[in-house]
Amino acid sequence: MSGSSYKKALFAAGSLTISTLACVILLFSADWLTGRQMTNNQPPERDMKKLGGGSCLKSGLSRHDRNLGYRILGGVNCDVTLKIGEDTIYNVVYSSDKLRRRRTLPDNWQAKKYLLFFGCSVAFGEGVNDNETIPSNFSAVRSDRHVYNYAFRGYGPQHMLALLESRSVVTTEKTGDLAYIWIDSQMNRLKGSLGICKTFGRWFPYYYLSRGKLKRNGSFESGRPITNWLFGVLEKSNIANKFHVDLPARGPTSSDFKLLTEVFKKSLVIAQKDLGAKKLYVIIYPGSDLGEKIKFAMRGNQGIEIIDFSRLFKPNGELIIAGDGHPSSIANKILGERLAQSIP
Repeated sequence: MSGSSYKKALFAAGSLTISTLACVILLFSADWLTGRQMTNNQPPERDMKKLGGGSCLKSGLSRHDRNLGYRILGGVNCDVTLKIGEDTIYNVVYSSDKLRRRRTLPDNWQAKKYLLFFGCSVAFGEGVNDNETIPSNFSAVRSDRHVYNYAFRGYGPQHMLALLESRSVVTTEKTGDLAYIWIDSQMNRLKGSLGICKTFGRWFPYYYLSRGKLKRNGSFESGRPITNWLFGVLEKSNIANKFHVDLPARGPTSSDFKLLTEVFKKSLVIAQKDLGAKKLYVIIYPGSDLGEKIKFAMRGNQGIEIIDFSRLFKPNGELIIAGDGHPSSIANKILGERLAQSIP
C-alpha cells in the first residue's frame, strides 16, 4: 500500500470512529434528556392498592412461585382497596381456599360434574367480591356444576398448562370440563414480550415450539438469556420507555397461534387423563379482535370448543370499573349467566 493510500485509509477509519462516537454521544444525550423530561412530567401517583384485614395483613395476597412466577396464597381473606388520589375506586374482599383457588359462591359441592375456570384477572374477578366473579355468576345459575376458580391476575394460557402439568389442579368430582377466558393481551403474556417481562411476567412459564413440538424451558427469565439481555438494555432506555417500545413489535403471527393451540391441546390432554375432563371451552371475552383467528387456529381440534362472546357487549360505561378498567360486577353477571346457557 502506498503512502497516500495508507493515509486515506487511516483518515476513513478515523472519520468512521468519530462519527460512531458522535452518534453514541447523541444517543446517550437524547436518552438522558428524555429521562429528565419524564422525571419533570411525572403524573401524580395513580394506583394505590392497599391490602389489609384478616390473614392478608402480613402475608399479602400472593407469593413468588417457581412454577408459575407467582400464585395466590391459600386460605386468605383480603380486604383490597384501590384509590386514585382521594377517590376510592373499589373496596372488596378476595378470599381463597386451602388449595389456592379463589372462592366461588355458591359452592355447589353436591354437583356430579366440575367446571374449572382458568385465565387472568378477568376470570379471577379483579375489583369485585367473591360472589360477583364470572365463575360465581355461573355457579349461581348452574347448581349441576361444582365450579373452581384457578385464574389469577396477570396470568396467560401457559399458566393453565403449568398448573395441570404440576398436578396442582384438584377436584372432588370424577368428570367435568375446563373453561378458559381469553382476552387479547394474553398473547403477549404467552410470548413473553418486553412489556410483560419488564413488569410482572419476568418469571412466567416459558413454553416454545421446537420442530412443531411444545417444550418448556423454565421461565422467561431463566430460559432466554440473549433475549433477556436485549430486554434489559431496552428496559433502562429512557427513549424506549418514553415511546412505550415493546418487542416483538409486530402483531400475533401464525407461529404465535400455533403455540397457543398446542398449549390448549396439551392442557386438555392432561386434564382428560388426570381429571376425567371432556372438553376445554375457550371463551373469547367481549371486545377481542382475535376471536376469528383463534377459531381458525383451533379448527379440527376435537374437544376444544370456542365460545365467541367478542360482540356480546362493548366493555365500557357501567360494564367496566371506572378508573380501573376491569369488568364490573354487572359485566360479570351478564357473561356468567350467558355462559351458563352456552355450556351443557
